[in-house]
Amino acid sequence: MPFVSITRLRRSVWSYLPAFVVQTLRMARQAARADGNLAVNCCGTAGTTLWTGTALSSEDFAKAIRTACETPRAGHARHS
Repeated sequence: MPFVSITRLRRSVWSYLPAFVVQTLRMARQAARADGNLAVNCCGTAGTTLWTGTALSSEDFAKAIRTACETPRAGHARHS
């Protein structure tokens, strides 16, 4: 059964946008090259929302992608 992941950023705080874009492009590139990839899509709406979607052939592939390149969450400061 396909595994679909959807993310959304409502641009209420513009300072989150650069980090979101960088992380989104990295994850989209990684997902597009991954085994089990069915589709990757990034889009924005006419308002203040950005969306990403990834479809993989199974949840196991999604877990492999997630653990292969652990990155901080976009828009959130990393504390030491």
